[in-house]
Amino acid sequence: MLPDITIVTTTWFPDDERGKARLTTAEMAVCSWAENLRYDGRIFLHIADDGSHDLDSFEVLGEIWNKDWLLTQQDRCGVGASLNAGFTRAFERSLLAFYIVDDWELKQPLDISPWVQLLLTNESIGVVRLGIAHPDLTGVVRHCPETGEYYLLLDRHHYAFAHRPALYHKRFIDAYGPFEENVNAFECEREYNERFAAQAVYTAEKGAVEIGPDIALALLHSWRHISDIELADVEPSLEKCEHDLSCS
Repeated sequence: MLPDITIVTTTWFPDDERGKARLTTAEMAVCSWAENLRYDGRIFLHIADDGSHDLDSFEVLGEIWNKDWLLTQQDRCGVGASLNAGFTRAFERSLLAFYIVDDWELKQPLDISPWVQLLLTNESIGVVRLGIAHPDLTGVVRHCPETGEYYLLLDRHHYAFAHRPALYHKRFIDAYGPFEENVNAFECEREYNERFAAQAVYTAEKGAVEIGPDIALALLHSWRHISDIELADVEPSLEKCEHDLSCS
């Protein structure tokens, strides 16, 4: 069993037609997570809301999730405040959090276990983005021998950090700090990405500037190497000679 992990999802349902439409979207999204997420451990849902009025909305989401869930509310302090509250609660349970915005639907089964293992075994990585990339990102392809998975270790430019589905280790937030509050979601995302792109963080205990944890982009695919018989290193000419000798 892997450690518990908490999905942190941020919500705000305005008391108008936008809120009704957004709730419908959130219901579809949560339903897809409940149906398609796979994990070798327990998953909890934390809804970090920013001042919605209709509390019945969250009961509906909880029923759809149909597992352990929790609601916290801020009073219109922005998505940054919701993220800070959500991650604080998540890290009380374990060192792991899974941030998913409430309008991202998971279209097919996804096992997050190997990507959690990557965070647990590679202390230089703080976030694993799960497949939704931004244009112009670059990086280096790496292999995780513990899980057999491949990922792109992202260079620190463009939107390397983003508010898209991603697994977080507590060390990432410890290094780069809490999210900016009382700003809109675009500004919150932009400011944190710039913080990450700056690369360096000040470590008070050591009194020095160090490079903070990296972000990996999971290279999700539908293939699995199943052969345990390796023939790639066999020289054809030698194999032919051995065959001819055995038949003579």
